[in-house]
Amino acid sequence: MSNSAYYLVKFDDKLKLPLAIEKLQDESIFQNYDAVDGHYHLMIKAVDNNDKTLAKVTSFDGFAEISVCNIETDNQKEFVLDETNTYCYLFIEANAAHREDIQNKIESFDNTLFVSPTSGDYDLIALLKNETFDKIDRFVKTEINNLDGILRFKQDHVIFLDRI
Repeated sequence: MSNSAYYLVKFDDKLKLPLAIEKLQDESIFQNYDAVDGHYHLMIKAVDNNDKTLAKVTSFDGFAEISVCNIETDNQKEFVLDETNTYCYLFIEANAAHREDIQNKIESFDNTLFVSPTSGDYDLIALLKNETFDKIDRFVKTEINNLDGILRFKQDHVIFLDRI
C-alpha cells in the first residue's frame, strides 16, 4: 500500500481552476493532475497524503470541497493524454466481494488506461479513453454500468484548458 492519494476537488467557481493549476505546476508534492468536468473540477494525484499536502489543496482560491481516495495499489502507468482521444475518469463504489472482479474486467478493455484500487470515498478509480466523449459514454453505459458489484459510480470527462 502506498501513501499516495487521489484528491478530487470542487471549486465554488470553475473560473478559479486555472489559478489552482498554476500552483500545482510549482509543487513536487503533486505527481499529476487533470482538469475534469462533471462532479469535480480537478483530479490530483498526490505523492504523499498528509496534512501539508491536504492544506495546500484546501488553500486554493475558490476551494469548496475535496474527496480523498488513498491509493492501495498504484496501477497508473506513465502516459500522455494526446489530442487524438478524449478521456474520462470513473470513480467507482463497489461491493467489496466483487471489487477485484470489477477491476479485472475494466482492465481487460482496450480503452482502459488504468484501474487503481483505493480506499476512502471510492473503491476503484479508472481512466478510460476513446475517440469522442459520446463513445466513452456509450461504452460506460453498455459495458461498465451493468457489472456485478458496482453500487454507484461517477464519471468525469477530462478537459484540456488550452482547448477552451
